[in-house]
Amino acid sequence: MANQRSMSAPNLPEPVCRLGYTAAQVLDILGPDRATRFHEWMSRRTYSTCNRRTTEEDARGSGPHGRVVTAADLTAFLKREEAHR
Repeated sequence: MANQRSMSAPNLPEPVCRLGYTAAQVLDILGPDRATRFHEWMSRRTYSTCNRRTTEEDARGSGPHGRVVTAADLTAFLKREEAHR
């Protein structure tokens, strides 16, 4: 699991889905407690839904991935968390 205390936006892994980070990735990146806070924070924002398989040319997985979040939203949450420490 990623080092949750020192995680900053440039240290985020590549999203599995071309649309953004999957729920499993968010859990792995943030850990259970922070992932819960993130999803509560995201309840006031828009998720994307990956409901189809990607093309063979797309090296980032085969989908469908369900609800995904953008790197911008995940980065904004991480910055918010850092500011409130």
